[in-house]
Amino acid sequence: MRGLDVLERHDDAVVSATPIFPNQATSQAYTFAAVSMAFQRACQQASVTGPTLHDLRHTFVTNARRAGIDYFRIMAITGHKTLRTFQRYSLVEERNLQKAVTRLDTSTDTSADERSETRRQGLVNPGG
Repeated sequence: MRGLDVLERHDDAVVSATPIFPNQATSQAYTFAAVSMAFQRACQQASVTGPTLHDLRHTFVTNARRAGIDYFRIMAITGHKTLRTFQRYSLVEERNLQKAVTRLDTSTDTSADERSETRRQGLVNPGG
């Protein structure tokens, strides 16, 4: 099941008590201990050392923000109750800031041709 399919099952305005990824054998939520052990085993099998299960939360928040999901929806998904706590999880890198400025510049830029056409039609004062 794709992540978006899972999220569509849950109302945006309400964080459900129903597990998003229930244990298929019991229909109950996986315990933190079970998830942590599975994560540790996966890291060992992949010969990866260092990451913690909590790193996945940081990664999710950063990737969701980079994908353009607004803070409030991410906070609802992750259970963050305050923006201050949420900000600890959201990594903002220089390149992300540069992309944001470029997007803003692109969306507000009018080409010289458009400006000339606008002036020709008398819609803008050519003096300023």
